[in-house]
Amino acid sequence: MLKQYLSDRTKRLQNVTAGLVILIVAAIGTYLLVGSHAATPFVSITVANSSLTGSAQQVQNCSGAISGNCVLFGGTGTGPSNNMLVGIGAGGWGTVAQGVNANPDVASAVKYVRIDSTNSEAGADIGDFTNEGVKVDVSFPGNYAMQNGVYIPANQILNINASTWASAAVSWYQTNCTPAECLSVEVLNEPGGTWYWGPNALDPNNATAYANLVKATYNAFHAAYGSNAPRILATYDGAYGNQAYETFGQEWWNSSMSSFVGGIIVHTYGETAMDSSTPATTKASFAASAAGNRQLLGNAHSATGKPIDVTEVGWPTDSGLIPTANPSSQLTTVTTNNKTGDSFQWPEADSAGNAYPGLDQCNNVYNFIQYARSTNYVNAVIIYGFRNAADTGTSQYGLETHDNNNRKKDAWFALAAAGLNQPNPCPSAANNYT
Repeated sequence: MLKQYLSDRTKRLQNVTAGLVILIVAAIGTYLLVGSHAATPFVSITVANSSLTGSAQQVQNCSGAISGNCVLFGGTGTGPSNNMLVGIGAGGWGTVAQGVNANPDVASAVKYVRIDSTNSEAGADIGDFTNEGVKVDVSFPGNYAMQNGVYIPANQILNINASTWASAAVSWYQTNCTPAECLSVEVLNEPGGTWYWGPNALDPNNATAYANLVKATYNAFHAAYGSNAPRILATYDGAYGNQAYETFGQEWWNSSMSSFVGGIIVHTYGETAMDSSTPATTKASFAASAAGNRQLLGNAHSATGKPIDVTEVGWPTDSGLIPTANPSSQLTTVTTNNKTGDSFQWPEADSAGNAYPGLDQCNNVYNFIQYARSTNYVNAVIIYGFRNAADTGTSQYGLETHDNNNRKKDAWFALAAAGLNQPNPCPSAANNYT
């Protein structure tokens, strides 16, 4: 219609009319552009003077930009939601695992790992992983506060040694990492636990000492790296028997800490009494444990407003059975037998013998990662851990067996699929549990 209308008019009238059409279309387009999300990229054009919003997740060095910096959008960013990092607790296996370098194996499933700085192979592991394109979260667990069998209160240690501890962390990091490789630094591992500071772990003075350590660590890394410093992660939770998980976080956190903390650590194990209203042997309690402590995620985020990093969560599979290459020798249904302090014992995946279909290590791993992604505030989920510590006894959280076969459990493939936001690959009745 428009083309025919213009062809029926004089050339001058055609030009005038065409001009009016162009102006109208331009006006409408401008209105839609400004009023829609298409306008959001302008927020990050001048990186040096703006904060990142929307899908702009990471400032990094790049050539060609006036400021020398550019912003990474989408896929491999370090922000929450669709850019959520998915990884596994690794390191220490390196060349000692049956004489085979295990790190490329890890890299085949995930592109993010958690490394313990106290592990003697940590530096070599980081080199291996970064060569494989894997990013690293470094845990600086520190020394447990026990001397000659006696617990020493945190405030008597950290208030004196905070700057020294932070300087040592920076020195180790400078030797083994770069900010482009090691994205985050954890300030202590589960310091709220009674095993760390003793029966008086929840003494508010200990929490204050921890807050001072977090500040000292932030200041030390930013003095060394400026705006390129890794994210500083601080622990919100711990295990305290009947105490609330977030008690320690509530004691050290206040709004003034926000500028010193890049993310909040939680360890969301399902425990063995997640549903306190029912006996531990009921399906409801098993299902709550299989889900992981999701409430802790929301509580920590609501209290702090910070991104959440789940640097440990997992579900063990062995129950005193001697495993073979045949998974049928493994535990076939979730049970309270040989439960750990963190979890019940789980089957590797659904089987005809599973009395609680869908409640197994494979589905637990996949479902938790997908739930965390759906929150839009979880920055990372790291599954604990890579390999079983042994293949007999309990507490075998690994997604691979420890034996010479290095057999991958079904949860290994669930982790890889969840990381890529692909469909759940766990066995089910639909494929006869194969």
